[in-house]
Amino acid sequence: MPETQKDAAREQKSPESEKMEKNKKRKRSLRKLEREFLETLCQGVTDEVLHTRLSYLLEWYSRKAQSNKHWYNVTRIITYAIPCAITLVSVFASMQEGNVKWAIGVTATLSAILVAMHHVIDHYRFYENWTRYRSTAEKLKEQAELYLNRAKPYDKTSRQENRILLARKMESLARSELSSWANLLEESHRTLREENQNAIHPGEVTPSVLATAAAAAAAENAAVEEEGEGPDAEAEQSQAQEALIPE
Repeated sequence: MPETQKDAAREQKSPESEKMEKNKKRKRSLRKLEREFLETLCQGVTDEVLHTRLSYLLEWYSRKAQSNKHWYNVTRIITYAIPCAITLVSVFASMQEGNVKWAIGVTATLSAILVAMHHVIDHYRFYENWTRYRSTAEKLKEQAELYLNRAKPYDKTSRQENRILLARKMESLARSELSSWANLLEESHRTLREENQNAIHPGEVTPSVLATAAAAAAAENAAVEEEGEGPDAEAEQSQAQEALIPE
């Protein structure tokens, strides 16, 4: 493509496209700076075992935090957009005359997707995982910075003691995050079990419910007995007795 055509194509770009390109470049530069910062932190740790472990933990928690943040935003946008779409479909169907079965099908499909999306959010806990992973990654960065700058508690004269302390801090943060994840998983399973029990036994039989049912049964029996004391009841009893007497 000639230079004149390239210049014309650049001039034809709208301000919105230029803004989007600037945002993409800024995000790429921020990610690049974060990667460089993590590499600098890890390179400052000269011990090979600590360097490998710190690099792995920082990369893993940062990647997982970014992934959960992405899926949290995606699922939230979907849960916000579907009710709006259902409303628009209902309004559009009300404005039409004749067969509107398509609107019923579309609304039912969108509602099913919305319910499924809420279950996905409750199961995977994207927001909780995002905040927990990001918090752990930032704490690891903080400990690495303190270690490199020989700040408290890494201000001891012996480098071996500082390395041991850093290793303990790193493993303590990893264990704490793993314990939080296990508690969150147990809470999710407990909630699922309670929902299943409520689905099988929707109502709990309590003493108050039993007392109410007994009172209603007694009132019904009393009403039946009162109806049985009338003249029609006496005639029916006499007819029954006559039927039992043999001819």
